Amino acid sequence: MSLIGAVCFAGAFILWSGVTMLDVVLKTKTEMEIIGGGDIEKIIFWIASVLTVVGSTVFGIAALRVDVFPRWTGIALILAAVFFLVLSLFQVPMVVWNIINVVTCVALIRMGWVLWLRPVESTAASGALGFRRSPG
Repeated sequence: MSLIGAVCFAGAFILWSGVTMLDVVLKTKTEMEIIGGGDIEKIIFWIASVLTVVGSTVFGIAALRVDVFPRWTGIALILAAVFFLVLSLFQVPMVVWNIINVVTCVALIRMGWVLWLRPVESTAASGALGFRRSPG
């Protein structure tokens, strides 16, 4: 479940970068105006939107289920998806989208920090594959 969420989320980030680059190349005012653009821009926009919602929701549920991360990280990812869906129906200022993105990024950074500080269990499989973190 977490792999599906992570892959969807990563794909969404890549596509949103593409939407932003198209925005710059096409010299439109905001990335949200791409909805009124050509067919390719619309397709990329909607695929990125679906991947964002699915990835954030599934990754948030997986984070809650694994019981390794603080609960607020999974809740933040799920709420970000809900707000993304709801606010997509309305015309909202760009600052609102930026706040949602900051909350999502803070949750992902916190999850990474928890994994980084977690002690590595030494197993035969991880030792054979070279997955050991140096003590320093």
